[in-house]
Amino acid sequence: MTGWDLKPQGIRAVLKTTGEVVAGGLTYATPFGGHLSSVAAVDMDPKKPGVQER
Repeated sequence: MTGWDLKPQGIRAVLKTTGEVVAGGLTYATPFGGHLSSVAAVDMDPKKPGVQER
């Protein structure tokens, strides 16, 4: 084989599919990031009621 056998149509299709998959993942990643921010903001002082020491 002397070179790559790439066709613009095939590359375009792969990029389109990849973009769709990534966009679909953002549907779940965005709320998940918000939940992580909420958890990080929780005050974890063990002296406060309801917080258990580890």
